[in-house]
Amino acid sequence: MSDNKKIVCMICSKNAHSIKVHIKEDHFAGSKQPYTFEKYVEKYPEAPLLTSAAVEYMKKMRAERVKSPKPTIFKYNLDENKKPMAELFGLSDANGKNISGKDIMIGVSDEIKFPEYVPQIDSSYVYPVTTLKTVLMALSQNIPVYIYGHAGVGKTSLFEQICARTNNRMIRIQHTANIEESHIIGQWTVEKFKDEESGQLISETVFKLGPLAVAMKYGFYYLADEFDRGHPTVMSIYNAVLEGKPLIIPEADEDNRVITPHKNFRFVANGNSNGSGDETGLYQATIMQDAASIERFGVCLKLNYMSPAKELKMIIDKTGLPSEDAERVVSFCTKIRESYPSSVSLTIGPRVAITAAVIGLLSGNIKRGIECAYANRLPESERESALAISQRIFG
Repeated sequence: MSDNKKIVCMICSKNAHSIKVHIKEDHFAGSKQPYTFEKYVEKYPEAPLLTSAAVEYMKKMRAERVKSPKPTIFKYNLDENKKPMAELFGLSDANGKNISGKDIMIGVSDEIKFPEYVPQIDSSYVYPVTTLKTVLMALSQNIPVYIYGHAGVGKTSLFEQICARTNNRMIRIQHTANIEESHIIGQWTVEKFKDEESGQLISETVFKLGPLAVAMKYGFYYLADEFDRGHPTVMSIYNAVLEGKPLIIPEADEDNRVITPHKNFRFVANGNSNGSGDETGLYQATIMQDAASIERFGVCLKLNYMSPAKELKMIIDKTGLPSEDAERVVSFCTKIRESYPSSVSLTIGPRVAITAAVIGLLSGNIKRGIECAYANRLPESERESALAISQRIFG
């Protein structure tokens, strides 16, 4: 029943180290007539299921997991390098205090490696203070955070600015329906290097860690951007990590097979929906996610459009638009949001408002900016409605 180091499958006569893995890959996944491991054991009770090499490998993996230290919760308030929240994020003193009236102290990383992964501080970013406090609280307890909301409301920017202000490294991964597990955890690849003695190029097969493994190994923030656009079967790769457990990569080399999360590693994500699918019709690339994946996010927040006063400040700070014109841009955005979805099928976010303001400032015509950045993306009848609102506001 054996061929050198492998055993033979009784179904197809192929050689394998593990019959269970072989059945899952060759007789179950994508098969028109799936064949389960339990059915195989029942039909061939005397057939071997694992080679001696596979048995030894499993013993070794169990031993490594036992030796691996359990993931610890890293709390900001245990960090010696702390700063008041108001000072750190440029907020008013009142917004940086807790219910007892004391300063909220936020830990700042003293890591000096990989500075290129620390986002740049955006001094004009306007923080949603309540959401910021909730996110910081969750991160201090190592609780994964998921934020959803309309495009352009600042979901990604919030995580980036938290990292920028606290000196934390971040890896941001954009998810699509075509993303695969290997894009996330890593894969074997061929790398070429020059031999110092001969000067010739030599090829070497190495296991290259994916972004999730890198973030866990070195203590980065991992931003799963557009989480609700990935296929649920692929996104389930995150489940164990969201529970605070090590990342197991069975196919990796020995040094990278078990990635224990660094104390500073954090998992955050965002999307246009809360994982239950898009109800607006605006984000057709979103996919309904498995409830088991979304449930593992301890904190789920919806980020709404900022108040008119905050949006006004943001537009002025980012574009230099005169306050009178900026007020008109904010008024237009407010009217459009009130008209959605009865009169227009596409709402307008701060990102589009900023673009419209920039085009208007450079061209000397705010209405032209509104037309180029927003109205021209609407169906013709809706476009006319949007331009009519623009005409009433800008004259």
